[in-house]
Amino acid sequence: MQMEVETLTKLLSKLHQELKTCMENKQKRGFEEELHDPIFLGDFIVDTYNEYLAAARSACEHPLIQTMPEIEKLGEADPVDYDIEKGVGSHPRLIKMREVALAAEQLQTILAESIQMKAGEAQSEFAGVVTLLENLGEQIEQANRPELGRILDNSEGSRQSVQYLVSEYNRYLATVLETTADSVIKKMFHPLEVGDEGTSDQAKLSEVRLAQSGLLSYLKTTIVPLGPTRKLSPQQLPPGRSTGDSDSPSG
Repeated sequence: MQMEVETLTKLLSKLHQELKTCMENKQKRGFEEELHDPIFLGDFIVDTYNEYLAAARSACEHPLIQTMPEIEKLGEADPVDYDIEKGVGSHPRLIKMREVALAAEQLQTILAESIQMKAGEAQSEFAGVVTLLENLGEQIEQANRPELGRILDNSEGSRQSVQYLVSEYNRYLATVLETTADSVIKKMFHPLEVGDEGTSDQAKLSEVRLAQSGLLSYLKTTIVPLGPTRKLSPQQLPPGRSTGDSDSPSG
């Protein structure tokens, strides 16, 4: 099972912190003096880091991660005898621990950056969906205004107009569901049936109005706290519509 980037970031942070704690350990000598006395760790820290690196390569396509090398184990280096009074900075195990700690911190930093970039992209996409949902709300409100000739009379043209609005709502909802990991959205909001037999156009319009306003409200208050709504470019609007055209399609 592929590990999530957020989980990997937390694991790498924990590994780095534990290594730092071991390396910075001190032992008290006499009544006041504390001397550097690291807690040496075995090759398992190398195996752990390499496993995290492999998981990161699978979970994130960042080019720096794909080119980061694995760390080699210490091997059969002769043990170094040391005296705590003289310091232990040259001990091979301490050097290897520093190498793993540095690599873990670097990998964690890159993963955290990729999470922020992904969050920014998702935020931007949500902002676009909010604008489109607002535009859809205007179309829904105008769909049954007599002065615009949009009387819902269950005719074929009327039914097609309502089905268009439902299809657009489903399209925007699908974008949200694909972009977010928010479990509340996935539980609360579901696609609407486009062509319900036996359901009047007015009832279907009320259904899509309720769904559209609920999703829009949730996005604006929970996920995308926006300022003034921005206009979308024509490429971001449904085919055949402009930023100034908010009427529903004619039947």
